Amino acid sequence: AAALDGVSALRKQLGWSRNEEVLLLGSSRPGEEALLLDAYRSLRKSRPGLRWVLAPRHMERMDEVAALLKREKIAFSRRSQSPGPVDAPVLLLDSLGELRSFYALAIERGLAWIGVSFKDFGGQNPLEPAAFAVPVIFGPSMRHFPDVAKALLDCEGAFQVEASNLVAQSWQLLDDTQLRQRTVQAAQTCVREHAGASRSSADLGLRLLLLDRMSKDDAWHAQGFDRVRASVEVGSSLEEPDWRHEAPH
Repeated sequence: AAALDGVSALRKQLGWSRNEEVLLLGSSRPGEEALLLDAYRSLRKSRPGLRWVLAPRHMERMDEVAALLKREKIAFSRRSQSPGPVDAPVLLLDSLGELRSFYALAIERGLAWIGVSFKDFGGQNPLEPAAFAVPVIFGPSMRHFPDVAKALLDCEGAFQVEASNLVAQSWQLLDDTQLRQRTVQAAQTCVREHAGASRSSADLGLRLLLLDRMSKDDAWHAQGFDRVRASVEVGSSLEEPDWRHEAPH
């Protein structure tokens, strides 16, 4: 995996320029790739250079997602089989530990769709892409992270849409530079507004404060980001022990 301070090296390895628009679907669950495929197709009609990076939640689903892309006649590459330049518009991220590095590729011109939220699986924590100042869009199912979702929405630091409205919202974030800037700065607002006295709000405030400090340092080093990942992915009072493996409601 590329180091977080080696984004330029990763971009060179892929053969992608700094002007590439990179759209990431992270931690997707069964049915979400098929559901969101039309949204990607619609966006790419007018943005032919748009890259789509698919990162299914579970490694055992990679062949299933690859088969879907083949059936739909979508040109794609598998990361595990294409360590060099990637010309295909879709990249199936079937390697371990690289999603963070790919989020970094989306800082300037990309965005993230939060998997687990467009089907009723309960949502994924959106703070990981937010740590890289990448605008995030999640679906209606965020019951596992209600406080985080509400805080980001209240601060206008994220967008929540049905799949039917995903194209319009994504287009706006990709096209409107000022909106992007306002959105990625919203974590700092969340720090000020939600570092309160209650356990849940204080916990959220501490997480967002760490994101705030990282963005101001402007140095995305692996050690610092691992602290964020540990904070937002494990040990949360919002998570049930087996929620990651449940079927949609």
